[in-house]
Amino acid sequence: MAMAASPALWRNLGTGTADAALPLGPWLQLRLRQGGGNRDAIGAWVEVDLGQSTLRQELTVGGGHASGHLGWMHFGLGPAKKARLRVFWPHGSWGPWQEVTTNSFYIVDRQAGASLWRAP
Repeated sequence: MAMAASPALWRNLGTGTADAALPLGPWLQLRLRQGGGNRDAIGAWVEVDLGQSTLRQELTVGGGHASGHLGWMHFGLGPAKKARLRVFWPHGSWGPWQEVTTNSFYIVDRQAGASLWRAP
């Protein structure tokens, strides 16, 4: 999309949710954490394995107007019922594959691994 282009809004029109007014497919939200100065792990790559396909996303900030993000990483999982993930940490190596539950929020810590996030 060119910088002068009009903004676009995308909506997931999948099926299979209890709320027919807003039908959403399976999803996963991740927040990365590590020690040191780059505690949000900017520059990390996340792979989410769905069995038949693998989603990849880099955690970035900046790069231009309204691009990049910091905070929760969102993955739309299509028809997947389960997923597993791994992280390539900045200036490091790949972490282990970890099983996760769809439609959930996870904090992924470089040392402790993935843990389910619960609202305070």
